[in-house]
Amino acid sequence: MSIDLGNRIENSSLSKEMAGQKITVAGWVQDTRNLGGIAFILLRDRSGLVQITCLKKKLGDETFAKLTTLPRESVIAIFGELKPNQQVASGFEVLPESYEVIAEAQTPLPLGIVDKVGVELDTRLNNRFLDLRKSQVLAVFKIGRAHV
Repeated sequence: MSIDLGNRIENSSLSKEMAGQKITVAGWVQDTRNLGGIAFILLRDRSGLVQITCLKKKLGDETFAKLTTLPRESVIAIFGELKPNQQVASGFEVLPESYEVIAEAQTPLPLGIVDKVGVELDTRLNNRFLDLRKSQVLAVFKIGRAHV
């Protein structure tokens, strides 16, 4: 199933008032925690993070397995219901009904986005497009841009 990305909502625009609505979000898979019957995917777009909560019973074994084994930094689109959840930092989560893999990341990545693993400066410069996905690195440029 192809997801209409024209109706995509940025993660920072999601609100509790939208609870219960069917929405489309898209972005990079930042991290996945698979606990067996339930998995949590942190989906990052340029505006922020949203948690995708995958229930194996609802998605089925095959879809659950495909979605939860995607490598970090793969680009996906999710269509599902926005639900309030006080245990999530943003206060809500998305329960997926369908998904589309836009681009699957090659593994291993030359450097980690969320990992605390140090890499050589040459590696960081050669892979600047990945390095700038780190919130700490990007913040330096945002602060610099604000003062120009």
